[in-house]
Amino acid sequence: MKKAIFLFIIFIFTIMITGCNNPNNQNEKVNEIIQLIDNLPTIDEISLEHDGDVIYIKLLYSELTDEEKQLVTNYDKLLRIDSKLLVLKNEYEILINGIIELIDELPVKNKETLNHESLINEIESILITLTEEDINLITNIDKYYQAKEKIEQLKEKQLIEDEAKEIKQLIKNLPNADELKLEDENLVLEVRNK
Repeated sequence: MKKAIFLFIIFIFTIMITGCNNPNNQNEKVNEIIQLIDNLPTIDEISLEHDGDVIYIKLLYSELTDEEKQLVTNYDKLLRIDSKLLVLKNEYEILINGIIELIDELPVKNKETLNHESLINEIESILITLTEEDINLITNIDKYYQAKEKIEQLKEKQLIEDEAKEIKQLIKNLPNADELKLEDENLVLEVRNK
């Protein structure tokens, strides 16, 4: 009986070992990698969002034997996509660093003038294309927000000053009180309504 149990255990162990080296299992791994590569977008459609997928596929590929690697017929697509991702990562880094440099050109807090409005607008036109996650990578973004707020305050102040100048000019154009006539009523109303 012990001999039968021993032989049965050896039989099961043999099946387990040969099952692990089964060419079908190897083909399954290769086919899975081929399918994953096929499912990747084209070079023109690839984006940084696909980086995790490519890393995963490269990890699976690295676990293959040299013989199995030869069976992955679309590996060149993976290499081209990986190269494109490196370029995209580099461009992305350049973009983020460029925004940081633009923000660095802004003056220190409370030294902003309306002359800086075009720079604020330039930065804003870039920021609206980014995600919140991207914006979080911009180390000096608070300086931009503070400068933008200050520019808005300066614009509001300028608007009030311009209106005050206009009112002063309207008042200056009014005749003296003893020279007022009924025809001047519209001028007086215009000043009052401002």
